[in-house]
Amino acid sequence: MQTKTGSTAATPKAEVVPRAPLPTVVPTVPPPGTPTRGGLVRSTRPSAAVPPSTWALVPGSLFANGRYRLLERCGGTADTAFWRAHDTVLVRDVALTVIDVGGDDSADALFDRTMWLCRTRGDAVAVVLDMFERDGRAVVVAQWKQSHALGLVRVGRPTSAAAALDPLARTVADAHRDGAVVAVDHPNRVRVGSDGVAFLAFPGVPATATARGDVRGLGNALSELLTGIHHVGDARPLSPAALRPDVPEALSALVVGSVVSDAAAPVGQPVVGTAEQFVAGLAAVSPAGSPADAPSDAADPDDEDSASTSWPTWAPIVAGGALIAVLATIGWFVGVSLV
Repeated sequence: MQTKTGSTAATPKAEVVPRAPLPTVVPTVPPPGTPTRGGLVRSTRPSAAVPPSTWALVPGSLFANGRYRLLERCGGTADTAFWRAHDTVLVRDVALTVIDVGGDDSADALFDRTMWLCRTRGDAVAVVLDMFERDGRAVVVAQWKQSHALGLVRVGRPTSAAAALDPLARTVADAHRDGAVVAVDHPNRVRVGSDGVAFLAFPGVPATATARGDVRGLGNALSELLTGIHHVGDARPLSPAALRPDVPEALSALVVGSVVSDAAAPVGQPVVGTAEQFVAGLAAVSPAGSPADAPSDAADPDDEDSASTSWPTWAPIVAGGALIAVLATIGWFVGVSLV
């Protein structure tokens, strides 16, 4: 369903700024250990009566009985936090989506809504590894992939932004056809991997997630890829074409039409209300098979080719070496035949 991109440009690893040692906070709840559907592990034991407000999630602290060390907060919303963390048991980095649950919602209900993402495979969604509840928070653990936030990715061609987002948009459309939602409710959930493909880095579907919210999130993500401007909500965003003259009007209209509500849409502005309409809008400006640009933070902003080309800089050297080897072999055979 998702297509691999042709870009092989290497990306610098995200730098983690050293921080002063912070107090270690270890909840007293046993770690998750009950097998559930899909091979995931989820705790069914009640959380300890420790109000979430009595301890904070801060970089450097341990979380979930010391299982995860929090490394970097990657954004969030009023009730959700996105973290890069280190699994101290399996010795690998993971992505944590930590959601405060309460009222009419529960961790089990959130996990049930997230099961569709657990079953899907492809470049557009990080693999879900675990789900558990801890102190009034539902936690979804996903595979961490080397990647960049949308605002840190320089896109050489506007069509590359459309190609980068296409796999995720198609996944969202598939989920909606199955009656599920993906919760692309905030651009910080979406990151761009070293292959140039945008993916849902922080899965976890809260009760507030809706299909219309997914479409709006795709529009906000596309807007940030094109302009570098972080936009959240359904207020009318700045037209990407007005900020960047090389953006096609059709792509700019797709951003505005997917974000704004019917009431706030400008006169004559078609509203993109479904994920299938969004996918069709991307396809209209980005032909099938068009490669997306790989992230390049260090690219010269005045040199578009530095971010848009997919031809490796070492390719001429390899080609030249191969030609010399072929000529040397031919010369050897000629010399042997004359002896």
